[in-house]
Amino acid sequence: MNRIRFFLGIALMFALGGCATLNESECLRGDWYGIGASDGRNGYTPDRIAHHDKACTKHGVGVDGHAYEAGYAEGLGQFCVPPRAFSLGRNGSSYHHLCPPEAEQDFLPAYALGRDTHAVEQELAQLESEITSLRKEMNDEDASDEARDLAAQRLRYVKTDRDRRERERDALLARARQLGYGNVW
Repeated sequence: MNRIRFFLGIALMFALGGCATLNESECLRGDWYGIGASDGRNGYTPDRIAHHDKACTKHGVGVDGHAYEAGYAEGLGQFCVPPRAFSLGRNGSSYHHLCPPEAEQDFLPAYALGRDTHAVEQELAQLESEITSLRKEMNDEDASDEARDLAAQRLRYVKTDRDRRERERDALLARARQLGYGNVW
């Protein structure tokens, strides 16, 4: 891990401030290696230590930057794997380019596949919402026959689109499973 980038990030966060991330007992326990490992595993940026420092300073406790950095590096190794990348992308979460280049070459394609899956799933949710609205329109007794017929025509079109998108999603999930990204269904 690039120490200069790490410590520049810390300095930036000290300048910007932040919210409390740890409670008093966590600060007093002082497991900075474990806290760093947890932050790395969860894909937090290394400048999160500045937030921890601000939280713990209120309780009269300082941080151990060396232990945090070592733990962070270990945790980041667990974060920078393709199954985690796919999950991150599928959830619509951002990736902050934390992984080292050798891990990123496998991470980024998995993340992109997850983002593609997320986009299709978002579209499916919108289509389902539209289907529900069209069904209500078709059953609206106050609507004209012409309006109900138009809703029925639109419903057929939207259902066809939904079926196509479901096949697309299923193909993306099959690809993710084939690549070993876990039980993605």
